[in-house]
Amino acid sequence: MIIAFDLVDRLEDCGFTVDGPHPSIVRALAAIETRVPDGAVLDVQLTDGVVFPVADRLRDMAVPFVFHSGHASPEELQERYPRADVCTKPCPIGTLESRLQKLVVSRK
Repeated sequence: MIIAFDLVDRLEDCGFTVDGPHPSIVRALAAIETRVPDGAVLDVQLTDGVVFPVADRLRDMAVPFVFHSGHASPEELQERYPRADVCTKPCPIGTLESRLQKLVVSRK
């Protein structure tokens, strides 16, 4: 969780408003049902399984997202979620920021 909180701080420093981290599928799904985000950063491996149910729900809601993970193949993620972007850990914050910004802007 330390890495997740560091990422939150860095994204907030870049001007994003962050709701999270949500370490489990259950908590992430509850959060997006409560407040639809403009975009999301997803780690593939959560405490209660693989993040795909969350990614599926975000896709159904037309919410753009970026995978930020060292636990999955970028090719497999992009095959399953062609509109998503993938940043393999470790990833410079500037790269993650620009990719998330691009996806959020394209949604509007």
